[in-house]
Amino acid sequence: LPPEKELGRAEMIRLISVALSHEPSLEPQLAALLSPGDLEADFFQNITHVQLPRRQRAIARLKKKIEGGAFGPTTLASYLLPLLSHIALKPSAKEVDVAEEAVAALRSLAAQLPWRPYHELLLSLSRRLRLDPSLERRLVRALVAVIDGFHFDLAPADDEYGAPSADRGACRLTDEEIGRIFAARVQARQARDYEAADRLREELVAKGIVSVDDKGNSWQAADGRRGSMD
Repeated sequence: LPPEKELGRAEMIRLISVALSHEPSLEPQLAALLSPGDLEADFFQNITHVQLPRRQRAIARLKKKIEGGAFGPTTLASYLLPLLSHIALKPSAKEVDVAEEAVAALRSLAAQLPWRPYHELLLSLSRRLRLDPSLERRLVRALVAVIDGFHFDLAPADDEYGAPSADRGACRLTDEEIGRIFAARVQARQARDYEAADRLREELVAKGIVSVDDKGNSWQAADGRRGSMD
C-alpha cells in the first residue's frame, strides 16, 4: 500500500491478527506474535496503537525475536521486511523515535536475509533515494542499517542461486542424498513447518540444485540431472 493509505494498512494488520487468532497454522511464526491474554505484549495490538511508545516497544520486542532466530526467510522477507521498511521511512517528525527503532530492527532483519531479498532491498532503497529526495535522510539511515547487516561470504562470490560461482554446473550431492533432503522438505511442508522447509531448500540450492518444483515434487541439478518424489 502507498504511504498515504495508513488507515488501510492498519486495518490490514488487524485483519491479519484476527485471521491468525482463528487459524494460527496460516503462518505459525507470525501467530507467535499474538498475546491475547496480555494486550501490552501483543505485537499486532501495539504496532498500530495511537500511543507511539507502545509502537516503539512492540518493534523493540520484535527485534529481539528476529535476533533470536524466531522467523524463517519467508516470514522475514514477505511480512516483516515490508512492515519495518514502511515504518522506518515514514516522514512524520513526531514518529522519529518509532522510525529509529524500526531502523534498528531492519538492521537485525537484514543480517538474516538470504541473498536475493537482501540484494532486492538494497536496490529498492537505492532507487528510492534517487527518486524521493524528500526522504533522503531516512533512506540513508535505512541503507546504512541494511549494509551493516551484510553477512555474505565474499570469496568465492555467490551466483544468482546462492551457490559458489566456482561450483556452477556442478552438484555436490548424489541422487540418494538429494532424495533424502527433498523428502524431508516435502514432509516439512506437509507439517506446515515452513521455516524448516526453507532451510532445506536453501541447502539444496547451495549444493547445486537449481530448480525445486513443489507442485510436481521434482528437482533439477545444475549438472542436468533430474529427479522426483513418486
